[in-house]
Amino acid sequence: MFDTMDFAIVNALQINPRISWAQLGQLLTVDPSTLSRRWSRVTREGRAWSSCFHVVNVQMKDLATAVVQIGCEPGRRESVIEQLSGEAPVVTIHCTSGARDLVLTVSLPGRTAVDRYVDQVIAAVPGVRRMETSYMRRVFKQGTDWRPYALTTAQARAVAATLPSAPADPKPNAFLLELIAAIGDDVRRPISELQRRVGRSLSAVSRGVDTLLMASWANWRIDFSHALGGWEEVMLWLDVPQNELENVAGTLRRLPQLRWCSSITGTANMIATVCLRDLAELDEIEGRLAVGFPMARVTDRCVVPRIAKRMGHVIGYDSRLERYVPFGAGQEDGRRPVGAGGVA
Repeated sequence: MFDTMDFAIVNALQINPRISWAQLGQLLTVDPSTLSRRWSRVTREGRAWSSCFHVVNVQMKDLATAVVQIGCEPGRRESVIEQLSGEAPVVTIHCTSGARDLVLTVSLPGRTAVDRYVDQVIAAVPGVRRMETSYMRRVFKQGTDWRPYALTTAQARAVAATLPSAPADPKPNAFLLELIAAIGDDVRRPISELQRRVGRSLSAVSRGVDTLLMASWANWRIDFSHALGGWEEVMLWLDVPQNELENVAGTLRRLPQLRWCSSITGTANMIATVCLRDLAELDEIEGRLAVGFPMARVTDRCVVPRIAKRMGHVIGYDSRLERYVPFGAGQEDGRRPVGAGGVA
């Protein structure tokens, strides 16, 4: 469903989501109109999508994010997904093999809020039979950092060179947060349309977009359907000695397959998601960990045959985008919604 040109466009936009088609066309020696048509087609068909949101820091301060494993009553998984996919605090829904049916990430302002939400909302969904909640401690790699590696090193550097320069990390303000909301579910939205949405001058909007591109607290995401792209995901739960957490995370970060990794509470103290072309790659990954860290143990592993929701984007059974549910911690206490980083 994707070809090398589609992946090159995705890869380039992951580096600079606002690069012009003229700039990218020059770097890839492809007509800009061809690139524009390609991107329009993959997004129109729901094979790729984009988003931008205000992110809290990866140490999880001011926001609690939990990994909630759910066991469903037989035949009720789809109805559970249907009800939970529209819930803003439910950021991501993975359908999994193994002892559980679903793995969710849930984000709210504080563990008390998460605990109440899990108990009063998720547990009350018809078809939910059992749950197990672990809290994320530290994110070692965010899902937004994963790449399909469709560009050469030189091409990737050339795309990165088109990013605006910023002398210092800018601070959030009302205008920039309003601009994030306007970009929201389409990071390629034209400056003229953004100007109409926020009511500022074109030059102010253009400067604001450049500022957001370089702001550490603005998370720009370009995602695509892994199933349609020929990848499948596997989740690993690991029990790692505390003094080895950094080293194990460092080894995992060097793997091109690693999408996301975080320390968590629970019997397993680390969770990781890897994107594979073939399940046989998992043997190599686990073998490398076993040799390098004999005291670390993979306590469980599960295939993710379907992703029903990713960072607010609801994905259908055909692996195509259906709709976007803006997510964040703001619904409960009236604050502006923020995101939990690239947690998946």
